[in-house]
Amino acid sequence: MYGGVSILVATYNGATYLAEQMESILAQVSPDDEVIVVDDCSSDNTFAMLSDYARRFPAVIALRNEKNLGVRKTFERLLHLARKDIVFLSDQDDIWVQGRKARMTDALRQDGCVAVLANSLILTENGVDRAFYPEPHHPAVASIWRNFARNAFIGCCMAFRRDILAIALPFPERLSMHDWWLGTCAMAVGRVCYLPEPSLLYRRHGGNLSSSTRRPWRVVLRDRRVNLRALTVLAGRLVRYRRIAR
Repeated sequence: MYGGVSILVATYNGATYLAEQMESILAQVSPDDEVIVVDDCSSDNTFAMLSDYARRFPAVIALRNEKNLGVRKTFERLLHLARKDIVFLSDQDDIWVQGRKARMTDALRQDGCVAVLANSLILTENGVDRAFYPEPHHPAVASIWRNFARNAFIGCCMAFRRDILAIALPFPERLSMHDWWLGTCAMAVGRVCYLPEPSLLYRRHGGNLSSSTRRPWRVVLRDRRVNLRALTVLAGRLVRYRRIAR
């Protein structure tokens, strides 16, 4: 039996879609869960909305960065704050499908499963477009090197056991994205389960940090160099992790 979940949400000028997202999450929250939201110095009324949710719902904790830190540092702060056995990551504008939390936590009860990646449906202004991971092509969740070549992990599609934070935190000084790092850390210590049934509406619009367009090669190569150095950090942490686990 797990001891509740931590749902971690990073926000920045997200007032347009925030209410729909928060309502879809709160509909699945149990008394043992926590929803921690850190706002990265929004200039709209995002934090006022979050403060209202925190007043009305005991599970919600609304915090604000003293200065704008960016998405990676904000999620790193959130991960340090998580207190429950299972951790979910969430963007500020997606919609949780009913039953999402139950299906993903059930998967994490499987032997050896330390993280779960669940499919999602891409939601545009014109409605549902397609699955994020189209069948029959499953994401690479069993090979660190295949994932190094092409990242399969999207933070809002993930949940994992809090145990992996023992090697994931603190983040390496330089890192392409936090979701690639967390997925890699999970694969390094156990099995990642994949759920092909979509349980999230992944909203894609002009304000998304993740882009649907192909990145320039110079950016790809820069990120590969940065992530290769991060893998050397992970190797050192794994040695210490396994020594302690004996």
